[in-house]
Amino acid sequence: MNSGRLGGASSRRLATLFLAVVVPPAVALVWLGVQLLEQDRSLLAQRQLERGQAAAQLAASTLEKSLARAERWLAEDDIPEHVVRLTASRRGVQAFPRARVLWLPDPPAMPAAVTRVFAEAERLEYQGSPAGALAAYRALAQSASSTVRAGALLRVARVHRREGRTDQALAGYRDLSTIDEVAIDGMPVDLLARRAVCDVLDEAGRRAELESEAGALTTDLLAGRWALDRAAWELTATDLERWTGKAIEHSPERAVLSAVSDWLSGELQRWASQDQIPAARRMILVEDTPVTLIIRQDTAGELTALRHVTELLDESDEVPPERRRAFYDVLGRNTERLQRLVESLLDFARMEDGRKPYDLKPVNLATLTEQVVAEFRQDAGAEGVTIEFDAQQAATVQSLADAASLTHALWNLLDNAVKYSPDRHAIRVSVERHPTGVAISVRDAGLGVPRREQKDIFGKFVRGQQVGQLGIKGTGLGLAMVDHIARAHGGAVELESEEGVGSTFRLVLPAMT
Repeated sequence: MNSGRLGGASSRRLATLFLAVVVPPAVALVWLGVQLLEQDRSLLAQRQLERGQAAAQLAASTLEKSLARAERWLAEDDIPEHVVRLTASRRGVQAFPRARVLWLPDPPAMPAAVTRVFAEAERLEYQGSPAGALAAYRALAQSASSTVRAGALLRVARVHRREGRTDQALAGYRDLSTIDEVAIDGMPVDLLARRAVCDVLDEAGRRAELESEAGALTTDLLAGRWALDRAAWELTATDLERWTGKAIEHSPERAVLSAVSDWLSGELQRWASQDQIPAARRMILVEDTPVTLIIRQDTAGELTALRHVTELLDESDEVPPERRRAFYDVLGRNTERLQRLVESLLDFARMEDGRKPYDLKPVNLATLTEQVVAEFRQDAGAEGVTIEFDAQQAATVQSLADAASLTHALWNLLDNAVKYSPDRHAIRVSVERHPTGVAISVRDAGLGVPRREQKDIFGKFVRGQQVGQLGIKGTGLGLAMVDHIARAHGGAVELESEEGVGSTFRLVLPAMT
């Protein structure tokens, strides 16, 4: 009995010892397995996230390149399919290539066919003397004026049609269809004539001829032969469907692009009332189709100023010498501003490509800054602006720098200070010691930069939201160039700004010891 109890106890001790030896490692192995599984899952998720980010970056890069190409198309004639250039001006909206839109919101106006010369002939026509009216109309149809000839031919065809002379009516309408650039009731006369031909053939039951005429008219309508508004286009399309028994087939993109032109016309009126046209990339939804818009302003403001002054000089040889000198002064300053704009665009392109050489030499920053401020004061854009200059703290400090590039950077900072200080507050420019070298500071008491925009303000083509709302002109390159020039000199640009209070831009450069 005792032996059995001892054996049982021994077995239990062995089992306990076995469990004590085996279970903890097993638990540890299970725990390690779970941890490894979690690590594998985390690693897989991280890799998936990285792949997603890489795909997103690739998509963003591809989209950016596509948009950049599209921006180049704005200035070129070789425009790919599914893209149209809409030019909005005070004259309305025009499309290029025109055949890619079905209609325009406000097509160019054409000379209207005259009516007053037909009063006597129409009296004869409607008082029972069609032969007398026809003779009068035929005589007027020999006029050298296309507007008179168009009105006469329309009436000749009308008399024949009312008298039941189908072939003569068709001949009259076909003669009318040879006249272009003349309108009757806002409709191009050649289009009006060809629609009338189809109507006459339809009334006469001449189906084969109608099919041929309607087919040719459809081809020309879709080819964009006529610049029509939406009402005229849809009226013609409805008539063609009635004559052919089928709706006009065209790509959905053309209808969408036409609707975009309608949208742009409405926006143009709103922008004109606010005296501003935004320069931006936008996505809009037109007829349930997303459309990417790239809106760009040209340099019309600068060119208009140049053209206006040139016209004043050309108006008369009797312009007093003092006024002539003033005109030449304005012309020179505006020419310089336009030249700086073009040079800025070219310089930035060279900077980005690494083709911009920097001629680094010892430069006295106080002297350079004072010269730039003096030149800027003479600029037309700085008229009425007070610019205070102080360099006492660093009057003798030199920096190894490219004088031309620093001049460009400082000019951009001054130009921004003027543009964004609408109340013409004083601008303060100083050259000061800085913990990392020397700083050229430009302070204004203008709009200020919202905190949410301060990180992005030095990016290429970045402009603040309030700036766009106020219609302040600019390219969005100025601060990007300042930042690039500063970094090329081993320096940086610092910004201190409070919205509604003003901004301080600080160009920090290494000082020569």
